[in-house]
Amino acid sequence: MLNTSTTPATTPGSESGSVIDQNVRTGPAPRIALASSTAAARFLHMLKSRYDDRFEERSTAMQGLMMDFPLTLTHLLRRAETLFPRREIVDRRPERTFFRYTYAEFIDRAKRLAVALRDLDLARGDRVATLMWNQHEHLEAYFGIPLAGAVLHTLNLRLPPEDLRFIIEHADDRALIVDQTLLPLLEKIGPLPTVRHVFVAGVPADASLPEGLRPYEALLAGADPARFVEPELDERDAAAM
Repeated sequence: MLNTSTTPATTPGSESGSVIDQNVRTGPAPRIALASSTAAARFLHMLKSRYDDRFEERSTAMQGLMMDFPLTLTHLLRRAETLFPRREIVDRRPERTFFRYTYAEFIDRAKRLAVALRDLDLARGDRVATLMWNQHEHLEAYFGIPLAGAVLHTLNLRLPPEDLRFIIEHADDRALIVDQTLLPLLEKIGPLPTVRHVFVAGVPADASLPEGLRPYEALLAGADPARFVEPELDERDAAAM
C-alpha cells in the first residue's frame, strides 16, 4: 500500500508538496516492483505447470503456428501424382511443334532422372546445370535434380558464351543438360573442366552425338522409376540457383 502520511513534502519552486511525490521518494515504488515481480513469477509458474515439458523446450519468444509442415518438392510431386495423374501438360517445342503428356508420365520421367543422377558420381549438393528452353525436359529437371539431392542451376542462354563459361566454372557444375538446338552455343562456350557429364535433350535415345555427349532419353531409359526413394530433404536445403 502507498504511504498515506499527512505531512506533505515540498519541492523547490512549489508552495506545497504532494503526497504522491513524497511516496515516490520514500519507498513505495520498490514495494510495488517487488509485488509485480512476484505476480510475474506466479504467472510463469502457472504456464510451466500447464505446458509441462513443452514449456521447457520452447523459446520464451513468440513462435509462428501457421504452416508447420516442411515445404519440400517431394510433397508437391506426391500431390500431383495422387490428385492429377491424368491432367495434361502441353509443351511447345523450340521447333514450334507440340508435345503432350500427363502428370503421371511427367512424374515417372522425373523419378527416372532422379534415379539416374544418383547412379552417377554426384555428391549431395552438387550442381547440375540446364541450358534449355521452357520445355518438358526442363520441367522434369526442376524436380528430378533436387530429388536426386543435387542443386538445379539454370543458365541464361541469352548471355555471351564467355559469361556462361565463367558462371558454369564458378558454380562448379558437375553435369549439364542441354537442348539440341543450343548445341552451337555450347560449342562456343568451349571446354568445361568441371563438367563431367553432358546430356542432350530433344534427340532419340539412340542418336549419334559427338564424343562426350549422351542423349537425355538414353539416360532416362536406363533408370528404373521403381528404385526411386524419396530423399530426406530439409526445406532449407538448396533446390535451385
